[in-house]
Amino acid sequence: MPWARLSQRALLALTCAAALAGGYVVTQKRIEISIDGFSRPFYTHQSSVRNILEEAGIGLYPEDRVFPPLETKIDGNGKIVIQRALLVEIQADGQTYRLRTQSKTIREALGQAGLTLQPHDEVSLNGAAASSLSQLPVAAAPLERALGISGSIAVRGSSAMASAPAKEPRLWMGVSAVPLSPALELSPQASPDLGPASVTISIKRAVPLQVHDGTAFSTIFSAAETVGEALERENIPVYLGDRVAPPLTTPLRPGMNVHIVRAKPVTILVDDRTWKTRTQGTSIYQLLQEERVNLVGKDYTIPAITSTVASNLTVRVIRVKEEVITEQEPIPFKTVWQPDPNLELDLRQVAQEGQKGVRKRNIHIYYENGKELRRVLEKEWVDKAPVNKVIAFGTKVVLKEADTPDGKVQYWRAMRVLSTYYTAATSGKAKDHPSYGITRTGVRATKGIVAVDPQVIPLHTRLYVPGYGFGVAEDTGGMIRGMHIDLAYDEWDPNPRHLGWVTIYLLPPVSPPGKIAYILPDYPVERRR
Repeated sequence: MPWARLSQRALLALTCAAALAGGYVVTQKRIEISIDGFSRPFYTHQSSVRNILEEAGIGLYPEDRVFPPLETKIDGNGKIVIQRALLVEIQADGQTYRLRTQSKTIREALGQAGLTLQPHDEVSLNGAAASSLSQLPVAAAPLERALGISGSIAVRGSSAMASAPAKEPRLWMGVSAVPLSPALELSPQASPDLGPASVTISIKRAVPLQVHDGTAFSTIFSAAETVGEALERENIPVYLGDRVAPPLTTPLRPGMNVHIVRAKPVTILVDDRTWKTRTQGTSIYQLLQEERVNLVGKDYTIPAITSTVASNLTVRVIRVKEEVITEQEPIPFKTVWQPDPNLELDLRQVAQEGQKGVRKRNIHIYYENGKELRRVLEKEWVDKAPVNKVIAFGTKVVLKEADTPDGKVQYWRAMRVLSTYYTAATSGKAKDHPSYGITRTGVRATKGIVAVDPQVIPLHTRLYVPGYGFGVAEDTGGMIRGMHIDLAYDEWDPNPRHLGWVTIYLLPPVSPPGKIAYILPDYPVERRR
């Protein structure tokens, strides 16, 4: 049947076509294509490098490097190595330059663009500070390794090959790169460890700056953004208190004149603190105003507050404090003895109790920095007068009797005294001395003669001493004072006695009132057990 014949013919045609296609595939040669270090096999019947790359759809720029050259014939199992040029964008002098390059360093790339760096110009690579000798980002050097060539060749390491649908032609630097076949296509995402597709080089030109630092003058070149940044880069310090015109935040412009008026370094000592600062003030007063140090009352400074501020000056602030205090002290009262004719002799009676007075004074005290400097007595007065103690003593003489081993004796006064003894030999004079044994009143010292203090017992007074007997006050002695008597004994008396404390009796006649000691002394003191 015709249909059957047609089917047989079609089948035969298809079989032949398949055989031809299979033969076509089998006869293809394997070529390894390496782009920027990323390799993939490609099968083709083409023989020249140009035709193989066209069939692979690989576009080239004039700056790209290919080995072997494009017109080279290549056999099976050959290798084509492509080293793409790096896309560089240069921003300088207000313009943008774009080029593709095989340069290794920033300097080489700038030279290719016809640009040079001047001293103090600043260059950055992709926003990071760099130098003219900084290396441009490249991948490994597959071309050298593949070809066994020594040395280094700059390689753009951004793209890799991968199967992908054909894309529209791309325009790089005005050169059309047209993929001629969908077999290979460049893909920036194919290998993330490869270098960037492009880099940006920025040049910031240094500008001259005239710096007037006090009396010093210098010209600097800087690519800084502001005046402050330029000074900092040139290690020109600006301290707190220094004046800079124009201000530090002013954008840098060529030919600017910067004036620095230095503040003077000073040290301030105040309120137990020490701090260093700088000032534009001309006087210590202005310095303290700037530092908000207030002087209160009589506070003062060293040097004086009107003094001129000099560099490295030390200013001491002296805090002055004053206070007035009132002190008081007691005024002792006096004891007044008052005779009382109605009171018996040797009796006493307190007629009025004594009271202490009060003396007050105002003291003005001056302090400097918390330490007392001096005290000044401003006023003193008796705030309360003392009240004397009044003791009434008896002046009335009354005769009395006392029983003694020698019988009753009449006396007008009894007193307790310390009794000692002496003889003519103990008087301190030699026997051949004319006054040997002679008493104060001229009588010879024998038993019955008593040495007394005439202010207590008048001379010639008769008295009775228990344990000694009767005697007369006819002698005195340098050591006999107050309530102390010295009893005379004969030299031949084998038993002179020291009686110690004893109560004696003064016998009539009574001494005249003008010779009576109405107030007896309190010495010596009897030590009672």
